[in-house]
Amino acid sequence: MIQFSSAPSYPCYIVFISKNDSLHNVYADDSIKNTVQSIQKKEEFANIPPFPLWQENKIWIFFPIAEDIKIDEIKSIPEKIHQLLQSYKQSSASLYIDSFPQTLQSELLESLYCSQYRFDNFFGSVTKAEHEQKKYITNFTLEIIAPENNEYKALYDGINLTKDLVNLPPSLVHPEYFVQEAEKKLANIKNITMRVLLEHELTSLGMNGIVSVGKCAKSSPRMLVVEYFPTPAKNPLVVVGKGVTYDTGGLSLKTGGSMRHMKRDMAGAATALGSIFAAAQLKLQNNIVAIMPLAENAIGPNAYKPDDIITMANGVTVEVTNTDAEGRLLLGDALWYAQKNYTPSAIIDFATLTGACQYAVGDEISAVFCNNDTLMNRLQEVAKKTHEPIWQLPLYAPYKKKIRSKVADIVNAASDFPAGTMQAALFLEHFIENSTVWAHFDIAFTAFDKKSELATARHVKTIIELLKTS
Repeated sequence: MIQFSSAPSYPCYIVFISKNDSLHNVYADDSIKNTVQSIQKKEEFANIPPFPLWQENKIWIFFPIAEDIKIDEIKSIPEKIHQLLQSYKQSSASLYIDSFPQTLQSELLESLYCSQYRFDNFFGSVTKAEHEQKKYITNFTLEIIAPENNEYKALYDGINLTKDLVNLPPSLVHPEYFVQEAEKKLANIKNITMRVLLEHELTSLGMNGIVSVGKCAKSSPRMLVVEYFPTPAKNPLVVVGKGVTYDTGGLSLKTGGSMRHMKRDMAGAATALGSIFAAAQLKLQNNIVAIMPLAENAIGPNAYKPDDIITMANGVTVEVTNTDAEGRLLLGDALWYAQKNYTPSAIIDFATLTGACQYAVGDEISAVFCNNDTLMNRLQEVAKKTHEPIWQLPLYAPYKKKIRSKVADIVNAASDFPAGTMQAALFLEHFIENSTVWAHFDIAFTAFDKKSELATARHVKTIIELLKTS
């Protein structure tokens, strides 16, 4: 059930019809069936706009659909439904999608659910009223009659959790808040266990990358580990998400324009949390672990500095050349923890990691680095199915020498290595053991939509589809 709400109205049924649909699933009288069948025979069938038919105190709205309907046309359907219900002064409807092309039903359901996402928590009453009037047309209740609809609801609950966490202001979403929200959402869900590593525990484990980045913020750094183990004997998929709840750049301070929207720098952690929440709600039978290192990259007397040398949890020493290359420090420690504490089937990390990513693949494609062809092929198959495009970039071994340090093992940012997205991936590879299957997603520009200034929750679907088909 997608909730909107309004005044009472006639029972209303919206039915998609295709050229050869027999309407066996619709309880309409013969006169309505005859009318629909006569329209189906018309050559211009696919171009006929939706039309209403009345039956006593009910209204049927029939929506002709071409068998070869395109994805862009599917995305416009929710708005058309809004307009239809407003036109016929209906406040609620049941929507039948059986006759929608079966291979595209998931895209339709996605469009319907995504069209209802709201982030208006901070509008005043006047602004909210104006916003509703202009954007949402009318309020109504829509019941989707579709197979496995509950499955889609669970998926989009996870997607919406990810969106909400990224969209909320950074004054609210700090490391402690993130953990508290996770605890609320995941409480009492079967097969879920949680662990929070606080700053002193991270220090005792040698996870100095996370501690260094977050040590001067008001909310101290921590790492959230969530397990969903419905089948304990199976090796889990481990999802690691960068959780920089706000990124000033540290002492290597960002410019004002670059600092805008840095609340999204925890989108990787939000993706990991949304994914495991959706997996548990869906009761999937594959194990998954979400590891979310959380820190705010703030400035202050205790901030870490350029020229610092950090000994990471796996013993690799890092010369800090730029405090704005902080996400890889969090991820390095989290990747070590994943391998030390689990025997993963694979590790996939998500991070809003590099501005250079936009120059490599634009803002609609996520860059992916992977050390295993089998996993990469699976990711490409899944991404095609979920319409969350990815593009593989190389882990080019000869470039590793470009991030060597003269005073430590490696630097966290090399000024003479302009391929910044590749540089970050090669840095992370220092924390992957030879036998570990691993993929790194740079979602710096796909996690957030510049036009709407809202989160996309890109790749929650990718992880769920990967789990479902593994």
